Amino acid sequence: MRKYKFKSNEDIPSVTEKLKQQLLAKSQRIKRFEKRRKFYSHNKMFKENTKRFYRELGKKSIEISEPLEKEALENFWANIWEKEKRHNERAEWIKQIENENQQTPTQEWLEISIAETTCAIKKSSNWKAPGIVGIANFWIKHLTALHKDLTNAYYICIDNPEECPNWLTTGITYLLPKTEDSANPKNYRPITCLPTMYKILTSILSARCYSHLENYNLLPSEQKGCRKGSYGCKDQLLINKATLEDMKTRKKNLSTAWVDYKKAFDSVPHSWILKCLEIY
Repeated sequence: MRKYKFKSNEDIPSVTEKLKQQLLAKSQRIKRFEKRRKFYSHNKMFKENTKRFYRELGKKSIEISEPLEKEALENFWANIWEKEKRHNERAEWIKQIENENQQTPTQEWLEISIAETTCAIKKSSNWKAPGIVGIANFWIKHLTALHKDLTNAYYICIDNPEECPNWLTTGITYLLPKTEDSANPKNYRPITCLPTMYKILTSILSARCYSHLENYNLLPSEQKGCRKGSYGCKDQLLINKATLEDMKTRKKNLSTAWVDYKKAFDSVPHSWILKCLEIY
């Protein structure tokens, strides 16, 4: 009462209402500030790193409530990564695909050029995790005098794989939880940070493979994953949404099926990857 100089108790409701209005105005101002800050932050992220923007959009952080036992983790991933598996070589459909692609010419192998190395370096993200080497792409981009030596080193690694240093293919693997059940090792997604030098080499080889697939029209039109100018799963979801809306609007019948492969990327046998490269 001393602070607001009340003359009587009758002044209390009017002063209380005034304070409520001031508080409401302040809270609205803070909300507008946060909305504006978030807007600018998202715009900047979308411009600089589109992949990260889509990854962060609607992302919920999962807290690990129960720690994972080391032995259970090692046993689970050893069963996937250490045991050598082979694909079914006698499958009839594989012979059919081989016959269909007999006319596809073998991709010509040429020495890696400095232009290819420079192009792969330019496309790489500046501050992506550099792996055990600790050299970020930013420095490799600006130290252009090293590009020639790096190209020669890649040529030696491909021509004489036994001379390839061990650190080139050594990475640190982080396990990211996918669900709240953090005690189960199958509910984690492994992310391996490999050296930037290795990423540049695989980028060069990937560009060559993609060029060959595009030139001979070997990728089906419905294939969205690993295609340039496509957001893969998001593109397919948008097509699915458009199909459902069309069905509801025109009152059509629709039958849909989804197939979800468990540990698809982790459990593909290397023999099958080599077979695909041989076919195409």
